[in-house]
Amino acid sequence: MCICAVSGWFYSWNAIARAQQPDQFRTVFAGFSINLPANYSEYKFASTEIARYKFPARMYRWNSDHDAFTIYVGEGTNDLEKPEYTKLFFDDLRNQHLQHSQKENGVIIDDAPWSFEGHPGWQLLRRYGDVVLAVRSFVIGYRFYAINLSVFDGQGVNETRQKILDSFHLLSIEEIAEEKERLIKSFAPPALPQQPTAKRPLSDAEEENLHGSVKRVYVEEADYLGKPKPGAKHPRLREDFDREGYLVAKVQYRNFVPYRLLSYGYVDGNRAYLLHEPVMVEQLASSSPKPAQTPQLFKLEYRYGKNGKLEELKVLGDKGVVEKYSYQNKPNQLEIAFSARIPNAKELSVNWKSILQLDKDGNAITETKMDYVAAISVLTANSISVEKQVDSYAVVSNAIRGESVIPANGAAKAPSVGDVARNPNMTQRVIEPTGSSAPLAVESSYSYEYEYDSQGNWITRSQSLVKTVNKMKTAAPIKVTYRTITYY
Repeated sequence: MCICAVSGWFYSWNAIARAQQPDQFRTVFAGFSINLPANYSEYKFASTEIARYKFPARMYRWNSDHDAFTIYVGEGTNDLEKPEYTKLFFDDLRNQHLQHSQKENGVIIDDAPWSFEGHPGWQLLRRYGDVVLAVRSFVIGYRFYAINLSVFDGQGVNETRQKILDSFHLLSIEEIAEEKERLIKSFAPPALPQQPTAKRPLSDAEEENLHGSVKRVYVEEADYLGKPKPGAKHPRLREDFDREGYLVAKVQYRNFVPYRLLSYGYVDGNRAYLLHEPVMVEQLASSSPKPAQTPQLFKLEYRYGKNGKLEELKVLGDKGVVEKYSYQNKPNQLEIAFSARIPNAKELSVNWKSILQLDKDGNAITETKMDYVAAISVLTANSISVEKQVDSYAVVSNAIRGESVIPANGAAKAPSVGDVARNPNMTQRVIEPTGSSAPLAVESSYSYEYEYDSQGNWITRSQSLVKTVNKMKTAAPIKVTYRTITYY
């Protein structure tokens, strides 16, 4: 970390100038704020090796002609505040800096333990000719932070720079929630008319098997990732309903922040929603503003059977059907088939089928799911190379089954459980065919257990993958889903 950080400072002096007036940068991705401009000079993902462990990290940098502030935030799979890991981490980090200082004929001014809000840390001050480098680093749980300052004007760490270093602040849970809510409000598409309504046999809440006058459902998940206990919760979904049980808004989350926002209502008498997918990932700094995205309009078509049960739901865009759900209702059983077109990738689609065995309350107790994956043939002439986020859920499921799986869609190497545990947001370059080919069917079996609230709605669902070993079925826990339900 220190070596690549130092070399980076020297080649980037002439990057975008930092504003002189006080400012504040806040990030829900890395969970901190600091009195530096909201628009940084550079941002990128980095791989930082400390104590023989490669931490996936985010790097933020603010440059001017006189100094450069750089913040690294990395996350591993071990609790770095455990004494044995703390010692390994800081011993190696310190050695890296000392070795680099000797190589560059640097002078160590200060080298001492440090702490941030009670969390163990270390700080260093050193000089290379006219350049002064200040480093502050601390660990908190599975994460480390490094706040670094490089000064080029010979004035060292003056009062103004010290105040900036001291302004570093870890966002509280409440502050992160407020920041997420601000993001949701700033990017949410405009509200659609709620009248005239198109009444259906079942409301949205009823079709989701919700009971009572539900106002909001907030969904979080925690993955086991091969460990005996589930990890930290991460948000997946938020749904808001009106008093009649119809959806008003929906927020889908990725990487702890909202990435898809839907506003529900009616257009020309038809049920519809506006979809906005803002650029919520932190990008390299750019002097030119990005054009505002226009929300997309989708209409919903429902078909019900004679028994009032939903049989088909179509989502229509400006070029026809983009998603379709088909439902077959049987006593204590529900079969769902899903298909969707991939935007900007002609002839590519997502397809799956699921058979759910239901309890007396209509909740799934077992599931058999078939995922249809496009088969890649050496005879396929046309294909495209795309960067896709790795499905950590599938990686862990395959590992539990003990299957030797061919890398998904032509990837060079299938990621391991360790890979996705170290970097839950890892991506992979894959080859996908654009021509027609027979899909491969991958079958998975799951079982579910629930905890309920006083209204009869489940608030905790434990999901296990069922595998067969020596003709005996065993269940391995893979995920816990939590629902916080608010009522009118």
